[in-house]
Amino acid sequence: MASGQELLGVDLELSRGARIRGRALFEDGPPATGVTAWIEGAGSRTSTLVDVHGFFDVSGLAPGQWRVLGADERARLFATAA
Repeated sequence: MASGQELLGVDLELSRGARIRGRALFEDGPPATGVTAWIEGAGSRTSTLVDVHGFFDVSGLAPGQWRVLGADERARLFATAA
């Protein structure tokens, strides 16, 4: 993934106890504050709200492949696994 590359419906491969962090922005640039970021995979689904600066963070995820999606189609989510 290139720096600054825009991805929709991101798929990530995680190791045990992994974490997904990212940022959500509306198409016209401002943070997608309050948008729900859905993280689904490994037979599970969880969500978190994007904070006032556009960031989200989910930790303690099981190993496997995970997909990151935004609940608002105007939001663009950028995510990394840690």
